[in-house]
Amino acid sequence: MPRASRSKIQLSEEEKKRRRREQKKLSIRRARAKMNEAELEERRSQDRERYRRKKEQGKIKTIKDYTPREQRQIRKIWRERAKLRRHKEKNSKNALRFVEQNTPPSSPSFSRIKVGNAIVKRNARILRIENNYLKKRILELESKMAKYRMRAIRSSNRENKEKTVPQKKA
Repeated sequence: MPRASRSKIQLSEEEKKRRRREQKKLSIRRARAKMNEAELEERRSQDRERYRRKKEQGKIKTIKDYTPREQRQIRKIWRERAKLRRHKEKNSKNALRFVEQNTPPSSPSFSRIKVGNAIVKRNARILRIENNYLKKRILELESKMAKYRMRAIRSSNRENKEKTVPQKKA
């Protein structure tokens, strides 16, 4: 069934390509998240091999391939990024700590919510079972209806034939 919420706006080709790339990245990320240890190790070894081949072909330059001045610039960028990453991690930890400290203790209403959710799930399960039963019943009755409809048609055809066929006079 198509989504009703889709907008009628036409996307440009560039926007379509960008969305496709994002979806592809997302699907790859999901696939990697589902991998077990053996598959993950196999994937890592393939990545290492691909990186080694690119490095041998000269497509990837390592830090030693740059001039001393370029090395300093690159390392400066690395330091700034590392500092920014550490700062973000620190902020997220502080935010979590702040939320934990300022969250009131759980009240009995949460257990009421859980009970309510359980009731909702139970009712939904009962309705789903009843729905399935009624669907099966409908199919049975429709097949019976079709059978009796065909019987009626055949009997009416037989009666019509008997009426139209002339009787022999004795």
